[in-house]
Amino acid sequence: MVNENTISLYKEITKELGIEKIIKQSGYITLYDKLSDFNNNQLGWKIRNKRGVNFERINSSQLSEQLPELSKNIECGVIINNDGYCSNLPLLCESLFELFKVNGGLFISSKASLIDNNGSISVSTNHGELNPEAVIITSGYKSKDILKKIGISVPIIGERGYHLHFKNCNIKPKFNIIHNESKTCITPMDSGLRVAGIAEFKGSNSSPDFKMSYEYLHSTITKIFPNIKYSEVLEWSGFRPSTPDSLPIISSLNKKNSLYINSGHGHTGLAGAPMSAKILADIVSDEMKHEYKPFSIERFQ
Repeated sequence: MVNENTISLYKEITKELGIEKIIKQSGYITLYDKLSDFNNNQLGWKIRNKRGVNFERINSSQLSEQLPELSKNIECGVIINNDGYCSNLPLLCESLFELFKVNGGLFISSKASLIDNNGSISVSTNHGELNPEAVIITSGYKSKDILKKIGISVPIIGERGYHLHFKNCNIKPKFNIIHNESKTCITPMDSGLRVAGIAEFKGSNSSPDFKMSYEYLHSTITKIFPNIKYSEVLEWSGFRPSTPDSLPIISSLNKKNSLYINSGHGHTGLAGAPMSAKILADIVSDEMKHEYKPFSIERFQ
Protein backbone atom coordinates (compact mmCIF):
# COMPACT_ATOMS: atom_id res chain seq x y z
CA MET A 1 0.00 0.00 0.00
CA VAL A 2 2.72 2.48 0.96
CA ASN A 3 4.68 1.43 -2.15
CA GLU A 4 1.65 1.90 -4.39
CA ASN A 5 2.13 3.88 -7.63
CA THR A 6 5.76 4.58 -6.73
CA ILE A 7 7.07 4.91 -10.29
CA SER A 8 4.17 7.01 -11.58
CA LEU A 9 4.49 9.36 -8.59
CA TYR A 10 8.23 9.74 -9.11
CA LYS A 11 7.73 10.32 -12.82
CA GLU A 12 5.25 13.06 -12.02
CA ILE A 13 7.54 14.94 -9.65
CA THR A 14 10.76 14.41 -11.64
CA LYS A 15 9.02 15.70 -14.78
CA GLU A 16 8.19 18.89 -12.87
CA LEU A 17 11.85 19.09 -11.82
CA GLY A 18 13.15 18.38 -15.33
CA ILE A 19 15.02 15.24 -14.27
CA GLU A 20 12.59 12.51 -15.37
CA LYS A 21 15.43 10.63 -17.13
CA ILE A 22 16.75 9.36 -13.76
CA ILE A 23 13.63 7.21 -13.20
CA LYS A 24 14.19 4.01 -15.16
CA GLN A 25 11.22 1.69 -15.64
CA SER A 26 13.21 -1.14 -17.18
CA GLY A 27 12.24 -3.80 -14.64
CA TYR A 28 14.35 -5.91 -12.34
CA ILE A 29 15.70 -9.44 -12.32
CA THR A 30 16.09 -11.84 -9.40
CA LEU A 31 18.97 -14.25 -10.00
CA TYR A 32 19.06 -17.82 -8.71
CA ASP A 33 22.29 -19.80 -8.66
CA LYS A 34 20.32 -23.04 -8.85
CA LEU A 35 16.94 -23.89 -10.33
CA SER A 36 16.18 -25.71 -7.08
CA ASP A 37 16.55 -22.39 -5.22
CA PHE A 38 13.82 -20.89 -7.38
CA ASN A 39 11.60 -23.94 -6.85
CA ASN A 40 12.05 -23.61 -3.09
CA ASN A 41 10.92 -19.98 -3.29
CA GLN A 42 7.53 -20.63 -4.87
CA LEU A 43 5.52 -19.33 -1.93
CA GLY A 44 7.06 -15.89 -2.23
CA TRP A 45 6.30 -15.67 -5.93
CA LYS A 46 2.75 -16.92 -5.42
CA ILE A 47 2.15 -14.15 -2.88
CA ARG A 48 3.55 -11.57 -5.31
CA ASN A 49 1.35 -12.89 -8.09
CA LYS A 50 -1.71 -12.74 -5.85
CA ARG A 51 -0.92 -9.08 -5.19
CA GLY A 52 -0.80 -8.29 -8.90
CA VAL A 53 2.93 -8.60 -9.61
CA ASN A 54 3.50 -9.98 -13.10
CA PHE A 55 6.72 -11.91 -13.58
CA GLU A 56 8.36 -14.39 -15.90
CA ARG A 57 10.95 -17.07 -15.16
CA ILE A 58 13.82 -17.12 -17.64
CA ASN A 59 16.48 -19.79 -18.12
CA SER A 60 20.26 -19.39 -18.34
CA SER A 61 20.22 -18.85 -22.11
CA GLN A 62 17.65 -16.07 -21.80
CA LEU A 63 19.66 -14.57 -18.94
CA SER A 64 22.74 -14.46 -21.17
CA GLU A 65 20.77 -12.51 -23.76
CA GLN A 66 19.67 -9.96 -21.17
CA LEU A 67 22.95 -9.87 -19.21
CA PRO A 68 25.84 -10.97 -21.47
CA GLU A 69 28.47 -10.39 -18.75
CA LEU A 70 26.67 -12.66 -16.28
CA SER A 71 28.35 -15.76 -14.84
CA LYS A 72 27.42 -18.95 -16.66
CA ASN A 73 26.98 -20.65 -13.27
CA ILE A 74 23.68 -18.86 -12.61
CA GLU A 75 20.92 -21.20 -13.74
CA CYS A 76 17.78 -19.07 -13.85
CA GLY A 77 16.15 -15.77 -13.06
CA VAL A 78 12.81 -14.05 -12.66
CA ILE A 79 12.10 -10.80 -14.46
CA ILE A 80 9.50 -8.22 -13.40
CA ASN A 81 9.06 -5.88 -16.35
CA ASN A 82 7.04 -3.06 -14.79
CA ASP A 83 9.44 -2.26 -11.96
CA GLY A 84 12.18 0.34 -11.94
CA TYR A 85 14.88 2.26 -10.09
CA CYS A 86 16.47 5.69 -9.70
CA SER A 87 19.87 6.11 -11.39
CA ASN A 88 20.95 9.30 -9.62
CA LEU A 89 19.94 9.63 -5.97
CA PRO A 90 21.99 12.78 -5.18
CA LEU A 91 20.34 14.62 -8.07
CA LEU A 92 16.89 13.52 -6.91
CA CYS A 93 17.48 14.70 -3.33
CA GLU A 94 19.10 17.99 -4.35
CA SER A 95 16.29 18.77 -6.80
CA LEU A 96 13.57 18.02 -4.26
CA PHE A 97 15.36 20.22 -1.74
CA GLU A 98 15.48 23.11 -4.20
CA LEU A 99 11.77 22.67 -4.94
CA PHE A 100 11.06 22.75 -1.20
CA LYS A 101 12.83 26.12 -0.93
CA VAL A 102 11.15 27.51 -4.05
CA ASN A 103 7.78 26.68 -2.50
CA GLY A 104 8.60 28.66 0.64
CA GLY A 105 10.44 26.09 2.72
CA LEU A 106 13.12 27.36 5.10
CA PHE A 107 16.12 25.21 5.98
CA ILE A 108 17.82 25.77 9.34
CA SER A 109 20.93 23.81 10.29
CA SER A 110 21.03 23.57 14.07
CA LYS A 111 20.99 21.29 17.07
CA ALA A 112 17.34 20.83 18.01
CA SER A 113 15.21 19.27 20.71
CA LEU A 114 11.48 19.02 21.34
CA ILE A 115 9.61 20.75 24.15
CA ASP A 116 6.17 19.49 25.15
CA ASN A 117 4.05 22.29 26.63
CA ASN A 118 0.96 20.28 27.63
CA GLY A 119 0.53 18.95 24.10
CA SER A 120 1.74 22.02 22.24
CA ILE A 121 5.09 21.13 20.71
CA SER A 122 7.88 23.66 20.25
CA VAL A 123 11.42 23.16 19.00
CA SER A 124 14.45 24.50 20.82
CA THR A 125 17.37 25.36 18.49
CA ASN A 126 20.66 27.26 18.60
CA HIS A 127 18.81 30.08 16.83
CA GLY A 128 16.00 30.29 19.33
CA GLU A 129 12.71 28.55 20.00
CA LEU A 130 10.30 27.70 17.18
CA ASN A 131 6.56 27.44 17.85
CA PRO A 132 4.93 25.89 14.79
CA GLU A 133 1.36 24.64 14.50
CA ALA A 134 2.71 21.13 13.95
CA VAL A 135 6.04 19.29 14.12
CA ILE A 136 6.78 16.29 11.89
CA ILE A 137 9.64 13.95 12.81
CA THR A 138 11.26 12.40 9.72
CA SER A 139 14.68 11.57 11.12
CA GLY A 140 15.02 7.89 10.29
CA TYR A 141 16.34 5.68 13.07
CA LYS A 142 17.19 8.81 15.11
CA SER A 143 13.46 9.57 15.41
CA LYS A 144 13.37 7.25 18.41
CA ASP A 145 15.99 9.27 20.32
CA ILE A 146 14.37 12.61 19.48
CA LEU A 147 10.95 11.50 20.74
CA LYS A 148 12.28 9.66 23.78
CA LYS A 149 13.30 13.00 25.33
CA ILE A 150 9.64 14.02 25.65
CA GLY A 151 8.49 10.60 26.85
CA ILE A 152 7.25 9.12 23.56
CA SER A 153 8.41 5.61 22.68
CA VAL A 154 8.54 4.38 19.07
CA PRO A 155 9.89 0.90 18.18
CA ILE A 156 12.48 1.90 15.58
CA ILE A 157 16.06 0.64 15.47
CA GLY A 158 19.01 1.29 13.19
CA GLU A 159 19.64 -1.72 10.94
CA ARG A 160 23.04 -1.17 9.35
CA GLY A 161 23.54 -1.78 5.65
CA TYR A 162 26.55 -1.40 3.36
CA HIS A 163 27.28 -0.81 -0.29
CA LEU A 164 30.19 -0.72 -2.68
CA HIS A 165 30.11 1.72 -5.58
CA PHE A 166 32.23 0.77 -8.61
CA LYS A 167 33.15 3.87 -10.62
CA ASN A 168 33.72 3.72 -14.39
CA CYS A 169 32.50 0.14 -14.40
CA ASN A 170 32.37 -1.95 -17.58
CA ILE A 171 29.20 -3.70 -16.38
CA LYS A 172 26.16 -1.62 -17.31
CA PRO A 173 22.98 -3.69 -16.99
CA LYS A 174 19.68 -2.05 -17.84
CA PHE A 175 17.98 -3.83 -14.94
CA ASN A 176 18.03 -3.55 -11.20
CA ILE A 177 19.28 -6.96 -10.01
CA ILE A 178 18.58 -8.99 -6.87
CA HIS A 179 20.87 -11.93 -6.16
CA ASN A 180 18.82 -14.40 -4.14
CA GLU A 181 21.66 -16.35 -2.55
CA SER A 182 23.59 -13.37 -1.18
CA LYS A 183 20.52 -11.14 -0.65
CA THR A 184 22.29 -8.26 -2.38
CA CYS A 185 20.95 -5.66 -4.78
CA ILE A 186 22.94 -4.50 -7.83
CA THR A 187 21.87 -1.18 -9.32
CA PRO A 188 23.23 0.59 -12.41
CA MET A 189 23.81 4.23 -11.48
CA ASP A 190 24.76 7.19 -13.67
CA SER A 191 28.14 7.21 -11.94
CA GLY A 192 28.85 3.47 -11.90
CA LEU A 193 27.56 0.18 -10.50
CA ARG A 194 26.36 -0.21 -6.92
CA VAL A 195 26.07 -3.43 -4.94
CA ALA A 196 24.27 -3.16 -1.61
CA GLY A 197 23.28 -5.56 1.11
CA ILE A 198 23.86 -6.96 4.61
CA ALA A 199 21.55 -6.50 7.61
CA GLU A 200 23.66 -5.86 10.70
CA PHE A 201 22.13 -5.58 14.18
CA LYS A 202 24.94 -4.35 16.44
CA GLY A 203 23.43 -1.13 17.75
CA SER A 204 23.56 2.37 16.30
CA ASN A 205 26.64 3.26 18.37
CA SER A 206 28.75 0.51 16.85
CA SER A 207 31.44 1.19 14.24
CA PRO A 208 30.97 -0.11 10.69
CA ASP A 209 32.90 -3.24 9.77
CA PHE A 210 34.18 -2.22 6.35
CA LYS A 211 36.58 -5.17 6.14
CA MET A 212 33.69 -7.63 6.44
CA SER A 213 31.40 -5.70 4.09
CA TYR A 214 34.07 -5.22 1.42
CA GLU A 215 35.00 -8.91 1.40
CA TYR A 216 31.36 -10.03 1.28
CA LEU A 217 30.08 -7.56 -1.33
CA HIS A 218 33.20 -7.69 -3.50
CA SER A 219 33.22 -11.48 -3.59
CA THR A 220 29.52 -11.44 -4.45
CA ILE A 221 29.83 -9.05 -7.40
CA THR A 222 32.85 -10.91 -8.82
CA LYS A 223 30.95 -14.18 -8.53
CA ILE A 224 28.00 -12.73 -10.47
CA PHE A 225 30.09 -10.74 -12.97
CA PRO A 226 33.51 -12.48 -13.16
CA ASN A 227 34.95 -10.01 -15.71
CA ILE A 228 34.03 -6.83 -13.87
CA LYS A 229 36.46 -3.91 -14.31
CA TYR A 230 36.40 -0.48 -12.68
CA SER A 231 38.62 2.46 -11.79
CA GLU A 232 37.74 2.92 -8.12
CA VAL A 233 35.61 1.43 -5.34
CA LEU A 234 33.78 3.66 -2.87
CA GLU A 235 32.53 2.21 0.43
CA TRP A 236 29.44 3.37 2.31
CA SER A 237 27.50 2.39 5.39
CA GLY A 238 24.27 3.68 6.88
CA PHE A 239 21.31 2.74 9.03
CA ARG A 240 17.90 1.66 7.82
CA PRO A 241 15.13 2.73 10.23
CA SER A 242 13.41 -0.60 10.91
CA THR A 243 10.29 -1.57 12.86
CA PRO A 244 9.18 -4.93 14.32
CA ASP A 245 6.56 -5.53 11.59
CA SER A 246 8.55 -3.99 8.71
CA LEU A 247 5.91 -1.30 8.16
CA PRO A 248 6.64 2.40 8.58
CA ILE A 249 5.07 4.55 11.28
CA ILE A 250 3.09 7.39 9.67
CA SER A 251 0.97 8.80 12.42
CA SER A 252 -0.10 11.54 14.77
CA LEU A 253 1.62 11.14 18.14
CA ASN A 254 -0.53 13.22 20.49
CA LYS A 255 -4.15 14.15 21.16
CA LYS A 256 -3.70 17.77 20.08
CA ASN A 257 -2.44 16.61 16.66
CA SER A 258 0.58 18.86 16.97
CA LEU A 259 3.22 16.14 16.62
CA TYR A 260 3.59 13.61 13.79
CA ILE A 261 6.06 10.99 12.60
CA ASN A 262 6.96 9.56 9.19
CA SER A 263 9.74 7.01 9.68
CA GLY A 264 10.58 3.31 9.92
CA HIS A 265 10.54 2.33 6.24
CA GLY A 266 13.42 -0.14 6.58
CA HIS A 267 14.68 -1.33 3.19
CA THR A 268 11.97 0.46 1.18
CA GLY A 269 12.33 4.13 2.09
CA LEU A 270 12.95 5.32 -1.46
CA ALA A 271 10.04 3.30 -2.82
CA GLY A 272 7.66 4.32 -0.05
CA ALA A 273 8.50 8.04 0.12
CA PRO A 274 5.94 9.50 -2.36
CA MET A 275 2.89 7.67 -1.01
CA SER A 276 4.05 8.14 2.58
CA ALA A 277 4.07 11.88 1.97
CA LYS A 278 0.52 11.73 0.63
CA ILE A 279 -0.66 9.66 3.61
CA LEU A 280 1.00 12.06 6.04
CA ALA A 281 -0.55 15.06 4.28
CA ASP A 282 -3.96 13.38 4.68
CA ILE A 283 -3.39 12.87 8.41
CA VAL A 284 -2.19 16.43 9.01
CA SER A 285 -5.03 17.98 6.97
CA ASP A 286 -7.59 15.50 8.35
CA GLU A 287 -8.81 14.66 4.84
CA MET A 288 -8.04 10.90 4.82
CA LYS A 289 -7.99 10.21 1.09
CA HIS A 290 -5.70 7.21 1.62
CA GLU A 291 -5.68 4.28 4.04
CA TYR A 292 -3.46 5.06 7.02
CA LYS A 293 -4.47 2.80 9.92
CA PRO A 294 -1.89 0.03 9.15
CA PHE A 295 0.84 2.61 9.75
CA SER A 296 -0.54 4.18 12.94
CA ILE A 297 1.51 4.17 16.14
CA GLU A 298 -1.56 2.69 17.80
CA ARG A 299 -0.63 -0.78 16.57
CA PHE A 300 2.23 -0.79 19.09
CA GLN A 301 0.26 0.60 22.04
